[in-house]
Amino acid sequence: MKKFDKFKKFFNKARTEVHFRNSGEGVRLSSGEGSSDAPVDRQAAADRAAQAAERRMKPDPTPQDASKRRIQIIAKRELEEERRKMETLNVSDTPKPKDEEPKELDHSSAISSILFTSELLGEDHARPREVLQKDIKNYLNDQIRDAVDEDDKAIAAILMIYNLNKTQVREAAVDIIAKICSNILENPDKPKFKSIRLGTNAYQNKIAPAIGGRAFLEAIGFVEQENNGNPALVFTRQTDEHLVEALVALKEGQMLTLRTEEMREKDELNATKKYKYTLIRVRLPGNILIQGVFGCSEPFSNVRLFVTSTLSSALVASELTLRDATGQFVEDENTSLVQLGLVPAALLHMVFTEPIEGAGDVVADEYLDQIRELE
Repeated sequence: MKKFDKFKKFFNKARTEVHFRNSGEGVRLSSGEGSSDAPVDRQAAADRAAQAAERRMKPDPTPQDASKRRIQIIAKRELEEERRKMETLNVSDTPKPKDEEPKELDHSSAISSILFTSELLGEDHARPREVLQKDIKNYLNDQIRDAVDEDDKAIAAILMIYNLNKTQVREAAVDIIAKICSNILENPDKPKFKSIRLGTNAYQNKIAPAIGGRAFLEAIGFVEQENNGNPALVFTRQTDEHLVEALVALKEGQMLTLRTEEMREKDELNATKKYKYTLIRVRLPGNILIQGVFGCSEPFSNVRLFVTSTLSSALVASELTLRDATGQFVEDENTSLVQLGLVPAALLHMVFTEPIEGAGDVVADEYLDQIRELE
């Protein structure tokens, strides 16, 4: 098994499900949805994007820093006013009434306003950290409950173990579960290695406290049964060949990265500095490829305009979407190409709702003589 292949497959599937959950139908070219009715000045759009990028490059105070400075300024002003009042009144040395204890500054509201995303649920699912972690847990629980593929259940359980537990709990669970799998692989004919009594210290102290620990064991073939009158998890699969890949995936693990909007903008800015242009290829029905070079800051709608300009007039009223290899498509076509990760190059697939046959039915007549067979 190639390293992290199963995790990548799981992430792609997760993001696709989230997109389908939030997406509607395709776009009709004649309806004007997804692109502007008026022609887009690509140079003007590129200039506006460059100006926006330049503004982003200027260091602006973060909401938290601005809030702190505002509070400090107000506090300083109040202290100055109080000092002036005391001097005006010529306060004597008589005992003063006890001042109220200074209140601690509360920045929890500013902190709670920071939104995070994860590669599991996608960039559109932005939530405060605690809310996002709950959403991740709920999603993984749904996968463990509903997934048909046992591999998906095992990967979801591993993600829970690695991302929803503290380091000590996670490491203890991974070590004991890995030892259980190794014992079964090394002693396939000994039933004692295929049973885990739920009342033992090993289970109670190392597996039970770990979120996802039992779920992983159940995903690889353990079922709760009675063993000599004691509740136990018993390995019931006829074969143990799948345990090899499961053990590798468990040891490799995968930590999810929670990212703020500021982190994402920084990555986008770095990508813009590194790449000025991107090459976009689009595969049309009939295995025809068209390609164009775009500025990294151009909106995705410019790609749609470029593609539709090559199509035949017979397809004006056809529904179509531009999708990537995993089947995902762009919901907000005003998003820039660098924000969508389509830099420095990308391959998209045009999908029609109705089957189209023959190059002559897809490409406009003026482009038919430019079609060349790729080597």
